[in-house]
Amino acid sequence: SLPSGHASTTAAASRRAADALDYYDLNRGTRIAAHAGLVTLTATTSWARIEAGEHHPSDVLLGAALGNFVAKFTTHAFLHPALGEQAVMNLEPLPGGGVVVLSLAY
Repeated sequence: SLPSGHASTTAAASRRAADALDYYDLNRGTRIAAHAGLVTLTATTSWARIEAGEHHPSDVLLGAALGNFVAKFTTHAFLHPALGEQAVMNLEPLPGGGVVVLSLAY
């Protein structure tokens, strides 16, 4: 059960959403509330997995850390603003999985 896939997925989505917030002109209070909501979403999903008896706390902590790391790494490695329109990454869900398509213009 190590790591928790639910915690990883939620943490990765929350990290990507938090990074996307940087591109919007939000006032400080709205930005703090949005970030708090994203952290709360990850924490409650992780806690639900523990309460359901599906995972131990270490499983969800590692899952959340892994999801956060992968999302932050891919953002900086492939979607950094310095690349501008030169790099596009698309996620395509497929039955039983999905595909990541990375297009680089040079």
